[in-house]
Amino acid sequence: MAKEATLKKQNLKYIQAFIALNILLFCWQVTKISLIDIYQTDSIPIDWIKKLQIFSLLAAITFIITNILCGLIKSECKSILVFFRLRNPLPGSRAFSKLMVLDPRINEDVLRQKFGLLPQEPKAQNKLWYALYKQHENHQIVLEAHKSYLLMRELMSVSLILSLILGIFGFWLGADATFLLLHVFILYGIAISTAISGRNYGERFVTNVLAIESSQYVRAVEI
Repeated sequence: MAKEATLKKQNLKYIQAFIALNILLFCWQVTKISLIDIYQTDSIPIDWIKKLQIFSLLAAITFIITNILCGLIKSECKSILVFFRLRNPLPGSRAFSKLMVLDPRINEDVLRQKFGLLPQEPKAQNKLWYALYKQHENHQIVLEAHKSYLLMRELMSVSLILSLILGIFGFWLGADATFLLLHVFILYGIAISTAISGRNYGERFVTNVLAIESSQYVRAVEI
């Protein structure tokens, strides 16, 4: 859990940038004020300045609410959305029955020699895989895949939350319907694409651990 928390902290800057970009686009939809207008303050009526102050507060509130909602959504629920599975959504639950067979880097015979009959029941698979993961969690390819998986999972969650929040506020503030719907649909598209990417990174995360474990055991036998 400590390692995952560290990786999430490293990904935080990307999540913040994503949220800030969406807030800026939302403010532009409602006010139609460009960045050039913001620098040329003489061209902005006092009424727009007041609105910008409101939108600044809205941005802060939205950012806080988004982070709160992301924290309220359990990791298992995010995994369900990423892997489209209600039961045993974690990829480690399919580590030996499916994912191992699909990766040519993994030496199945070596793993069977070391662990005997490999588990087929999802929870047992995940338990064995997690034990192996803890042995290789600091390996570079494991870290990279784990970090990418967590980032895609969070971006998927944030995209869904932002589409709801910005859609409601945009309707309430009278944003242009065409741009608002386009923005919301783009967020849905991002949610779907990041879910697919997260699934691929998550499965790669699992197979990287197995590939390292089988290759290290082969070297130990040769020595």
